[in-house]
Amino acid sequence: MKNVVVFGAGVAGLSVAYELAKNNINVDIIEKDSQVGGLAKSFTKNGFTFDLGPHFFLSKDEYISNTIHDLLEDNNLIDNTIKSRIYINGKYFKWPLKIFNAIFTLSPLVTMRIFLEYLAIKTRKNKIDDSFESYVINRFGKSLYDIFFKDYNKKLLGLPPSSISVDWAQQRIGLTGVTEVIKKALFDSQDKEKANIGKFCFPEYGGIGSISLKFREAIEAKGSKVHLNSYPIKIEEKKVTFMNKDQRVTKKYDAIVSTIPLTGTIKLFDDIPQDVKESSSSLKFRSNIFVYLVLNKERIGDDHWIYFPHPEEEIFFNRLTEFKNFSEKVCPVGKTIVCAEITCNFDDKIWNSDEEILIAKVKSKLISLDFIKENDILDSFIKKERHSYVVYDMDYKKNKNKVLNFLDKKGIYSIGRHALFYYNDMTYSIDMGFKLAKYLINQDKGYEILLQKMNSSRRTVCI
Repeated sequence: MKNVVVFGAGVAGLSVAYELAKNNINVDIIEKDSQVGGLAKSFTKNGFTFDLGPHFFLSKDEYISNTIHDLLEDNNLIDNTIKSRIYINGKYFKWPLKIFNAIFTLSPLVTMRIFLEYLAIKTRKNKIDDSFESYVINRFGKSLYDIFFKDYNKKLLGLPPSSISVDWAQQRIGLTGVTEVIKKALFDSQDKEKANIGKFCFPEYGGIGSISLKFREAIEAKGSKVHLNSYPIKIEEKKVTFMNKDQRVTKKYDAIVSTIPLTGTIKLFDDIPQDVKESSSSLKFRSNIFVYLVLNKERIGDDHWIYFPHPEEEIFFNRLTEFKNFSEKVCPVGKTIVCAEITCNFDDKIWNSDEEILIAKVKSKLISLDFIKENDILDSFIKKERHSYVVYDMDYKKNKNKVLNFLDKKGIYSIGRHALFYYNDMTYSIDMGFKLAKYLINQDKGYEILLQKMNSSRRTVCI
């Protein structure tokens, strides 16, 4: 194998390209954006560095961990302990849920109702898990579901939870029910990965995007190329035609790797069966609008991020991130920057809203919740990402498998969140990239094993 093309320069694409280039295989990365990193890129403005919401690096794999440390060189990876909470009506709840924290924070009446529901759950037989809603209620009860899970996930995916696949619950919720919450509270389980808690690393300088920049440097140092502002337009056999800025290029490759949305990859072929087209058109992504506020204060708090599980009409953003709590070096002394995330559909009313109106709504809500004061705000601006979340509706697995089977028969290797239509974090994407590269180089079985695990078992994603 001598030449490989990779669609997309997010961490999945960069990691597979890095490993291939390190083994003297020529790689062309084709990226439509003007910078690398995908959802894990960073930006700078007036001395502030900020990301697209919260991202961090956490891996128990020694090779991955050592590689990232070596790439960053003098840019130290800072150890952090995750602090994320849920905000409801002026009160904070630890996330993942701590049962005694919840009990002593909620009203006695609600606590009693939760306890009675817990007893009912323990005695109920033949519980059916056929949706996100039923899965959560069967394990946590209706009250906890209504308070913590219902509206947040409705805002996130744009669907009623009764229409969201049970897979979303199995991947997103680190605890299997109230019983496990109690066990962890009483016995302090060491299985921190399952409970979404523990340590993570973050670059001291440059935001999370500094990892992607270092990947790019290493790739180009080996003679491979990262083509920015470029995009593929056709695949025929092993020949790929792409636009490199204003130039149309056609090249033959030994392998084609895609990390871009699979709904985009499928359109690069001329001979798409009708049923595959229909499945592809049924797969949906959710978009994100990131509203940033630069504040003239040291911090608003010590949380890395805060969840807002309220109905959209009450609080329309999902999560608030404060980047200074990841690394103090991303902000000037005495100032901070926060990011409110609004999830929507591409090109809908929210996506097309006047940016100043969206900023004003975020400001007003955070002021009314007493997170900030009007005179704290020094600057405000917006970033948008069309493809943020994959939507796990009831038919998503059937539809994505049909598309992926078609791409697999065409010899396309799909990795990463958008290409596999599988919700995962950046460390998992890096792992996929490394394993695929080793598979392409010497048929290492780690890649196939990873895909099997992904398809057969649940994996909790922290953010």
